[in-house]
Amino acid sequence: MRNSLQQFWDDIWTSDPEDLASMHGYDLLAKFDLHTLEGKNVLDVGCGNMVHSYIERRCASLVGVDISAAALTQARAIGTNAALIQSSATALPFADNSFDAVIAFETLPLLSESYIGAIREMTRVSKNYVIFNILHPESRTAQSMPYRDSKFGRIFHTPQIDLAAIDEKHLITLADVLHLHIEETQVLTRGQVRNFSLPPWDHMLQEYDDWKAEWYVKASKKIVLN
Repeated sequence: MRNSLQQFWDDIWTSDPEDLASMHGYDLLAKFDLHTLEGKNVLDVGCGNMVHSYIERRCASLVGVDISAAALTQARAIGTNAALIQSSATALPFADNSFDAVIAFETLPLLSESYIGAIREMTRVSKNYVIFNILHPESRTAQSMPYRDSKFGRIFHTPQIDLAAIDEKHLITLADVLHLHIEETQVLTRGQVRNFSLPPWDHMLQEYDDWKAEWYVKASKKIVLN
């Protein structure tokens, strides 16, 4: 029996998959860190319908997890060779250190405060790299919403869902708590996000081009001595 969260995302993926599916995260990966996944065993958390994913051609193996059965049905229909498993991001059904790298794009902000548990799980099942994007609290989109402060950042409220955002101080603190070493961060402005996948001649001028929009984060696991 589906729970309410599964039902919520199934309904969205069924009603508007073209709007929900995003290539933005994969574009970030191509620009900054695609080489990190070459020949590696990779887990994609919140993989959606994978219509824009090309990374299975670059890595040794790819597993995609998503809470939405509808999204995974669409992914199978497009003919992906990735192994697809329905799962919550906060309770990944894998043993510790199962993958060389774990990625999550356009996923963590949608989990509200549960994004912390998701990063913890991503860290647990990764042997080395954890790569993701998440909202910056100065995002113009987020700034227009009511919010509450959380342990590691800020939660913005929308009519349908709460969105998680994190600032630099809390990102460093969270990484330390989860025994992650931050290797690379990029703060992308709203204009950069809007223009990211476009050729220069198609770039759009944005009124709030310099507003910080999101983080791109690449981290690796620290060796913890017992």
